[in-house]
Amino acid sequence: MKMRALLLALAALLAARPAGAAELRYILQDLRCLPLTRSVMGNGDCPVEQNSVVIAGSTAMMFYTRLLAAEFEKRNPGVKVEVSGGNSIAGLIAVDRGAIDLAAVSRDLVPKEYRAELKVTMIGRDGLVAVVNRANPLSDLSRQQLRAIFLGGEKVVETAHSAKGSEALVAAVNEDPDAIGFVGLHGLSPEVKALTIDGVPVSDATILSSRYPLVRSLNLVEWGDEGGGPKRRFVDFAKGPDGQALIEKAGAVRVE
Repeated sequence: MKMRALLLALAALLAARPAGAAELRYILQDLRCLPLTRSVMGNGDCPVEQNSVVIAGSTAMMFYTRLLAAEFEKRNPGVKVEVSGGNSIAGLIAVDRGAIDLAAVSRDLVPKEYRAELKVTMIGRDGLVAVVNRANPLSDLSRQQLRAIFLGGEKVVETAHSAKGSEALVAAVNEDPDAIGFVGLHGLSPEVKALTIDGVPVSDATILSSRYPLVRSLNLVEWGDEGGGPKRRFVDFAKGPDGQALIEKAGAVRVE
């Protein structure tokens, strides 16, 4: 009977809102962590340990959240910080349902995503930088030219090459005089040339002032604002001077 009730609950959830693969994974985690499920299947991998912090969401933020997690664990013996990727939307869905502690969101929330119960903490800002081979005479592109090159939301041409990570992209551009690609600030390297956009170079000042057009916010989103506990201590650390120094050293722009 208990298992039948669980299957009926899952069917009701999926019927009410068709789910993609990432969302389905979080729905299943929600079900595993219900008291009824635990009584049948045990605790499993439910993120309920008092001395743990579970972060998921933007893959682009994993470089920074993992650095913060490693330093936070050193300063807080016995506390485990688990970091995984996915995407910003999946992270918001998971934190909304209580499946994780913090959603990593590498953009500003849109109005329909805001809720009074959500607390958003910006821990840094990042810039996307178009890079070319150093032998390329090109030094600047307009936003319109960038949109044309990268097809503005249309399907990428089949002849385009994909790179797994910033290091691989930089290596590919360094080897091809005609290549162009995008990296985040932490992926910038002297091996390639960073282009200005509409004459504006990427820098801390242009990113903080939003003069540079390709800027994204690095946010930690939580449900509520409970005082104390490892989740709150982690957010305070990330936003505090030591966490901000770590984010700056890693290549992003500090916001405190």
